[in-house]
Amino acid sequence: MAGWSWAGASEWLDEKKAEEKDLAARDLARKDKLISMILPELLDRRAKRQERLQAASSRISFATTDLKMDQEAAAILEATGQLAGLNTRLKELKEDPDRSISSSALRQLSEGLIRDLAPEKIAAAMDYAIGNDFLDAPSTTKYIEALYASSSDDIMTTAAELESGSGRRAPRPNIGRIDFNELALTEQDPKKRATMVKILSTNLSPHLGGTASVNETGQTITTWLKPAEAQKVIQNATDYFIAQSSDVFNTKSEIEILEDIYDLTGGYIASTNDIEKVAQIDFGTPLTEITTTINPITPTGEPEQNLQVQPPIPIVETDDDIINNNIRPRG
Repeated sequence: MAGWSWAGASEWLDEKKAEEKDLAARDLARKDKLISMILPELLDRRAKRQERLQAASSRISFATTDLKMDQEAAAILEATGQLAGLNTRLKELKEDPDRSISSSALRQLSEGLIRDLAPEKIAAAMDYAIGNDFLDAPSTTKYIEALYASSSDDIMTTAAELESGSGRRAPRPNIGRIDFNELALTEQDPKKRATMVKILSTNLSPHLGGTASVNETGQTITTWLKPAEAQKVIQNATDYFIAQSSDVFNTKSEIEILEDIYDLTGGYIASTNDIEKVAQIDFGTPLTEITTTINPITPTGEPEQNLQVQPPIPIVETDDDIINNNIRPRG
């Protein structure tokens, strides 16, 4: 048996240490290369997530602070992807000197969103829109420390773990788009009622016993068989139009609302054959629910004069002219 040599053992240990040092150097070089490729991508993704979350926070802040919406309602619209567009529209309204936001319609929208959505979906929307998970995301230093603490073979696994735990936004809840009428959020022009009275007087006159004629000054005058009752029906129809067009959850256009009015008026007359009964109907009541009870009517003002209609001679058609000239009564 050969004798054991201290010199040989020392040489072997030196070689072993050299190999380990070489392996460590190569592993570090490989690690440096991998980290130089992976770290910028991790930081870029982190920055983009931060940018998206900050944008969402800004949208929520504008809706709740500037528009006075409930935070839950703003979160719901953020979750459905509708808040950005709504904010843009209402910001333009706030800056428009000729128009303003309807605070009542905005309040109706805010309350309706919260009322009609299940509590668990509201909670999910809040978590998605204003969750604070990003505050717990690792810092850049933590990224570097975690990556270098791993072996080169485990770098990719560590990077995936850092990515999955780096302050991701909560998942978007399955709420779906919510239909509402953005036009109703604009305060109606005070002159709108007078315009609608004229339009409805002209178009409902065949149903209400009105006969149009032109007087010596060129004005179109409508003569009514029962002027007080005709005035009452037109007032009711106008109230219905204003209410429907101001309802933020009524997605019908103004033309569609007018068509409903013409259909309802024709139906009321056909069902009752009595304008006095029609004048007592709460406009919008389904035909199947009409009652025949007649209450006394107290005429107000001078109905025949109030319902006179000036002949439209527009040079450039306005929205009201388009409605008046193109939507005719049915029947």
